[in-house]
Amino acid sequence: MTTFNITEVYTSKYAGGKDTKYTPMVGEWYRLTAEFDVVGTPKAPYPVDFHMADRWATVEMSDLTPGHKRVSQSFFLPLDGPIPWDVDVDPYHYADGVDPVKSPIPHTFPDIYGGGTSQKVRIGRSAFALTKAARKGTFEPAPPPTSIDYYDARTALANQSLEVTFPTGPNVERMVLMFGRPSSDGWQTVESATCSVQWGAGSATLTQRGVDNPSHYPVYFWDHASLPPKALSATATYGLTLRNVRVDRAKLRSVTWKQLDDARKAQPFAFYASPEAVIESNDAKVAAFVHDTLGTGYRQEMTPYDAARKLFQAVLGHITYYYPQPGQPDLRPTTAKGMLEKGFGDCGGFSILLVALFRNIGFAARTTCGAWTGLDAGHCWCELWFPGHGWVVCDGSVGNGASESGEFAYYFGIIPDLNLRFAPMRGNTFDVGDVETSWLQGPYEHAFGETHEKSVSGHTLVLEHLHLKVGGGTARFVSLDVVGDVVQLAAHRCRCAEHGGFRSPRQLRVRQPLRPLEPSPR
Repeated sequence: MTTFNITEVYTSKYAGGKDTKYTPMVGEWYRLTAEFDVVGTPKAPYPVDFHMADRWATVEMSDLTPGHKRVSQSFFLPLDGPIPWDVDVDPYHYADGVDPVKSPIPHTFPDIYGGGTSQKVRIGRSAFALTKAARKGTFEPAPPPTSIDYYDARTALANQSLEVTFPTGPNVERMVLMFGRPSSDGWQTVESATCSVQWGAGSATLTQRGVDNPSHYPVYFWDHASLPPKALSATATYGLTLRNVRVDRAKLRSVTWKQLDDARKAQPFAFYASPEAVIESNDAKVAAFVHDTLGTGYRQEMTPYDAARKLFQAVLGHITYYYPQPGQPDLRPTTAKGMLEKGFGDCGGFSILLVALFRNIGFAARTTCGAWTGLDAGHCWCELWFPGHGWVVCDGSVGNGASESGEFAYYFGIIPDLNLRFAPMRGNTFDVGDVETSWLQGPYEHAFGETHEKSVSGHTLVLEHLHLKVGGGTARFVSLDVVGDVVQLAAHRCRCAEHGGFRSPRQLRVRQPLRPLEPSPR
């Protein structure tokens, strides 16, 4: 009989052709290395099972010799510590030639985070108990250098467009348009911005203005009377720098409830701590969910950070992701209270519910909406304010996709694909004069009077920056070189971006051929 004895398990980094001990930083790949001794000669290849948090991966050992062995497996988890792990060498006795058909083999499903990892669902008999061949433990990733660390910056181009047509007839009495103008705040920096409108009788370049409410969120607004019933088009284009984010939760835990209360005395934090039309943060059902999750004395027993994290995990476990399939009625709730009543919703629903809960316990918080890289790949998430540090980002629907039980707080403060997102909308109240809307994920439009829109279509396109490479000499050739030579879609996206239903991770690649191009004026 072949026996195995695990001698050491540690986090590692592969460099110089070997694994060396290393404590990974939050946001990096987490690599686990196991060293073990083989006594006897295995008769067949055998598995080494790695388990980290709720992710599984198996490495098959084809080396059938006795002696000391080393094997490693990497996991990509948007999660901070302490993170549990376990390693099990040959739990099904493959090495002794056990018939795999009769062994208690688990079903293995692809893991949404890729990297060769998988999720396992064990059925039937339990694995054989071999205490020396199994080891459990936890590790704590190293914190980033600052409390909120923005890293891995990428440039991007975002374009939002709107096309409206009208039936033949009298002029439109009044037409209004509103675009959310992305703000430079935290992970997103706006390098350039333009917005213009073309209609039957002319065109205009718009300038940004703030909304009327105390957030003063920037928008582009157009208000026109007696509009000819001809096609209207509007477009906004933004040059952006986008970054991923990770946090040091120990530093964020230093924020006190008094600091939170004091921050709400000034704008815009007072506004972002108050109820909005779709965020009933003072509603009795919202308060009851907080009480059921945190108890009555949570302000004496936990920090604001820990209370918010616990609410986040409770929402992951309580709410079911839902997006209507084509042809199905749309049952998505439109308010935070409706999310609690129905228990399901899309990324926007997760976001407004989390914001309502965070506001209920004293945070200034806001929804953040926009799109992933690609065409019309819409998504929403949220942010909460930690005085002295900044806005901490969390993503409820993607976190729920990773942990439907809420056991692990995936995507709370750690967003490793934020540099593939663009957000023209923060908050849920956008008011200019008598015009108001709760959503500016895409352009808002409204026609007043008897002549109404015949058709309305809008699109959002986000592309990673195209790096132009000019050939040598006098030749004017360029390569449109995007990361990986392609325009790449995010692998870890909300299912809203797929327009309903879960799909396996994929990358859409659009190659651009070499072509002559005149040099740009400088």
